[in-house]
Amino acid sequence: VEATHMIQTEKSTLMTTAFYRYINGAMQRIRLVQPDGVSLITYQNINYAENYGLECVYRVQFYKFWSMTYDLNVFRNVLYGARGSDGGELNNSNVSFNTRMLHNVLFSKRTALQATAFYNGPSAIPQGIVKPFYMITLGLRTE
Repeated sequence: VEATHMIQTEKSTLMTTAFYRYINGAMQRIRLVQPDGVSLITYQNINYAENYGLECVYRVQFYKFWSMTYDLNVFRNVLYGARGSDGGELNNSNVSFNTRMLHNVLFSKRTALQATAFYNGPSAIPQGIVKPFYMITLGLRTE
């Protein structure tokens, strides 16, 4: 379920979305340590997962040759009922966010530059929290 609101002007758009997702039988990565100490990573259906939060997307055309898109997503992730190898429950949850900024610059009709920065906050998995990470990419297109 989601609800979206959008405001648009001549050069920009702001869109906000509130969302709720319920996933029955969600697939999650599970790590099992074997008696010989070897770690086995597999996938397993858990009872269900819930995600809810708010996403904001802002796009602006600064000039004919330069545009930017910024996205921010803040959410709560809740995992219920993963069965561990010992038969125990593996529930987990956290509040996190991710954000992305994308710039497009046209040098000519045949040449364009794209720069992207992305940050993903910590995210819950049944057996812990995945550490946050970021990446920056730069691309040049010529025809």
